[in-house]
Amino acid sequence: MLPDEIVQQLPEDIRGHSVVQRYNDLPSLVKSHIGLTEYQGKSIGIPGNDPKEIEEWKTHHLPKLQHVFADRMPPEKPDGYEFKIDGIDNEALKNDKVLAAFRDNAHKLGLSKSQASGLFEQFAKDILPQLIPPPAPAPDFEFVDKAEDVQALMKETFKAEATQRIDEYKKGVAILASTIPELKDILNEGVAPFGKKFLSLGDHPGMVKLITEIGRLTNPDFAGGGAATSDAALAAADEIADIRTNPANPKHALFMKKDKATMAYVEDLYKQTTGGR
Repeated sequence: MLPDEIVQQLPEDIRGHSVVQRYNDLPSLVKSHIGLTEYQGKSIGIPGNDPKEIEEWKTHHLPKLQHVFADRMPPEKPDGYEFKIDGIDNEALKNDKVLAAFRDNAHKLGLSKSQASGLFEQFAKDILPQLIPPPAPAPDFEFVDKAEDVQALMKETFKAEATQRIDEYKKGVAILASTIPELKDILNEGVAPFGKKFLSLGDHPGMVKLITEIGRLTNPDFAGGGAATSDAALAAADEIADIRTNPANPKHALFMKKDKATMAYVEDLYKQTTGGR
């Protein structure tokens, strides 16, 4: 408590105030008063519930706080929020529709700039990566197109029968191409998987087996025919294909008109490709 001689100098109505009782000497009281005065010069009082008082506070005091608490207060408009993503241009971020919706909702919720920015950074860093599925691993496929690799694959698939199968396959393709001219293009351009490998259809063991099996089922002599028989069948098949597709062939126009003699000639060629059947 202040010395009695000092207290007696104070007005009677404040001598018993708690502040007077708090200090033991005059220097302490003066120092405290100086501190309070400096604090009041820097402080801004909070308005009460009176609407007029609140409006006056907004007019006279709020502008003083804008530069101090800019990042801690909501911007005036949603586009006042700013976000940064490494590697993405600021203009692109401003025009992004998802971020535009986020700005609108952040402003409705009254989020400050720092709150909205922190929330967005947290989402982009920790949540968004979990929502995006990882890219599927590239398939471990190999494209087989070298002749020696194709031969090795045929030997592995057909074992000792490989050479015979390939000869029968070539013969079968030639015979089928007489009635299906586009077959060779399909075999050369088509691609299909075989295990973990990709091959053109013309080199695919499945296609080789299919065509040779068709030949064996439709013509018992297909597999056992000699070289002369095979050559004659191939030649007949080639001639049929030329008559059907080559306008320069003298018989092509007659074939298209279904001339009886030409049709009989072609029929005879078909019998040569099937061993007389």
